Amino acid sequence: MSGNRKNVCEAAEASLKNMKFSPANAKERAEFSVIRGDFETASSEGAAAVPALIKALGFKDPNMRAKAAGMLGALQSAESVQPLLQALKDHHAAVQESAAKALTSIGEASRVGLEEALAYYDASVVRLAAIALGEIGNPRSVPAFADLIVANAGIPADYPELFDAVSAAVESLGRIAVRAAAEIALPELERIAGLPREICLSGPSPRHVECAFLHDLAARELLRRN
Repeated sequence: MSGNRKNVCEAAEASLKNMKFSPANAKERAEFSVIRGDFETASSEGAAAVPALIKALGFKDPNMRAKAAGMLGALQSAESVQPLLQALKDHHAAVQESAAKALTSIGEASRVGLEEALAYYDASVVRLAAIALGEIGNPRSVPAFADLIVANAGIPADYPELFDAVSAAVESLGRIAVRAAAEIALPELERIAGLPREICLSGPSPRHVECAFLHDLAARELLRRN
């Protein structure tokens, strides 16, 4: 905990004690623990801690925001999905990563918001959303992955972060196709079969990610269905 944040927490705790504040229920105990910066104790209150931890996503200290996101992921509350999606767009990388892991832990309730994040302008958000969706593994995410890949078949040299994001999308789409090919709708299988064979990053140090394995997976499943 940073010095400034520690001083603020200690001052708040002292003020509450001077007012003889005694938490009367789980929600108040969680709020008191969050004010003290003790998120572990707050999360031990279970669902009652969710509102206080959501508020903590707005703390000035990025370490506190990241910890709050992590605790919300452990509690797996659908109520925290939208605040965590906002935290995914935080300007601090550690907060983004913690929010992405939390959304992955929550799972299906996070899926639609993560799919929408694949169209976000920040490539770091896109990459983390793609990884999270691959972990969740729902075949319904295939159209969002396909849209991202098709829109970025060729990436200018000055956008390496976008290349990393699209590479993550290709890998996650492949994981879904391997695990649940039979559950992918026919039109989406045909889209996979029609994806670019590779994604390229141009420039003096070109890079590429192969998509041929996606074609092969889709072709095998289409053949099986026929």
